[in-house]
Amino acid sequence: MTSILKVNQIQNTAGAVTTAADLGLNVTGSVLQVVNATTETVSSISGTTFADVLSLNITPTSTSSKILLTCQFSGASDNRYGGVKLYRGNTQVAASTNNVGSRSPVWFPLIGNHETWVTNNWQYCQFSHYGEHLDAPASTSQLTYKITAGNTNNTGGTVWVNAATVSDSYNDPWIHRTITSLTATEIAG
Repeated sequence: MTSILKVNQIQNTAGAVTTAADLGLNVTGSVLQVVNATTETVSSISGTTFADVLSLNITPTSTSSKILLTCQFSGASDNRYGGVKLYRGNTQVAASTNNVGSRSPVWFPLIGNHETWVTNNWQYCQFSHYGEHLDAPASTSQLTYKITAGNTNNTGGTVWVNAATVSDSYNDPWIHRTITSLTATEIAG
């Protein structure tokens, strides 16, 4: 036998419309929503200017919520200066504050080494890079998170997204095409 409960409105003891928290659905540490964005686009970013790779929008349900951001970045850098940055709007987050001298803050570095790149055939390899950051935006407005990639210290360097550091026209079976993703998970605070 199946039971069906139909009501027009559920109210709390004060007579107000219930919230998820009133029903025990917004318990600290529980997942409230997940937003994911992916790209399969193959691109290259040259020089020391960082370029947008991927973005997503999420609207937190409470100012006490935390946003867990995870990124799986596929690609490579043809030098040792490649990196990925994370932004909330125009503010860089997940950046080290230990940036002595000319160090540029990044979320995570990209694998690359220009001295052995060609001699060891690394230009045919791409790598999976991972970043994770727990943000506390204290907002219920729509937030835009984005990742950018580029080189921090080499005007002649190139970062490749979703490809090895060779021409996109190469059709060899060892040059894979991959996906880069960014995920925002709202966690109840």
